[in-house]
Amino acid sequence: MELDELKSGWNILNKKADEMEEQNKRLAHEALNKRIKNTRARIVSIDTLKMGIITVLLFLMNNYFNQKYPSVLGDWAVRSIGTLTMGMIFITVFNTRLLARIDMNKYSPKEVLENLCRFKIAIYWTNIFISVLFSIFVLLALIYFYNIDLMLFYCFASGFIIGLVFVALFLRKRIKKDLRDLNDEIKELKKL
Repeated sequence: MELDELKSGWNILNKKADEMEEQNKRLAHEALNKRIKNTRARIVSIDTLKMGIITVLLFLMNNYFNQKYPSVLGDWAVRSIGTLTMGMIFITVFNTRLLARIDMNKYSPKEVLENLCRFKIAIYWTNIFISVLFSIFVLLALIYFYNIDLMLFYCFASGFIIGLVFVALFLRKRIKKDLRDLNDEIKELKKL
């Protein structure tokens, strides 16, 4: 009789332990899914904002180069900046569409986190591109405002080199931090 009571008690405990484990997995899955949805929404809104900034900068730089350098240099600058900008808009739209398709039910949490880390790195590159475009526009506007045509090349070259150094340092720091965070999250998932 005691053996039957122990067996039934053991079965009840096993059943409750299994239910608790399932509930913990479900709660962890829901928390991770909520975090991924929040990250995805933030990335999509940032990408939309970047597309607007890129478009505005394209029109501003187009007007500047057409007024300041109506010759071959102006046409070349407008075409190259326009091509780069349209490329970045295409990449941003592509990333946004891919990001909207990430679903926790289709992929493992590890794959979703890795994809989000890749998207963050792509976003850093587009942010760097926008920053470079904006700094070039500000530099050229200052040169145009003060009529310093002889110093155009020197200012642009020195600003570009200094900007590249800071961008490289910033990008290296952010990528290391994101990869460290990704590894920590993957370790947490393995524990669950």
